[in-house]
Amino acid sequence: MYYRQIELYWDISDNYLVKSSKKLKRDNSMSQYKFHNEYTLAEVADELGKQALKLGLIPSFVVRYFADSRQYYIPNETDSEPLTPEQAYMRLKAIVEKAAQ
Repeated sequence: MYYRQIELYWDISDNYLVKSSKKLKRDNSMSQYKFHNEYTLAEVADELGKQALKLGLIPSFVVRYFADSRQYYIPNETDSEPLTPEQAYMRLKAIVEKAAQ
């Protein structure tokens, strides 16, 4: 299976945007990512939060769902500020990885 990779970069010497396209063969390393957009990133953050709770690494975990986004509170709404899915993912990933060592 093939896919097309499109790269955009700024050419400093000529001061314009260049678009380059390559046809690449899909390899197995492409499927190792657990998220591909904001929605799937939020889903992975939810799973990491559940895993951290199950392991007893955090006392509580609150997710506030909105129509277009989510807010995460670690450990809860009264003791922390809201986190974006990206911030929650990074914090929870660090907590779970640290416990695994």
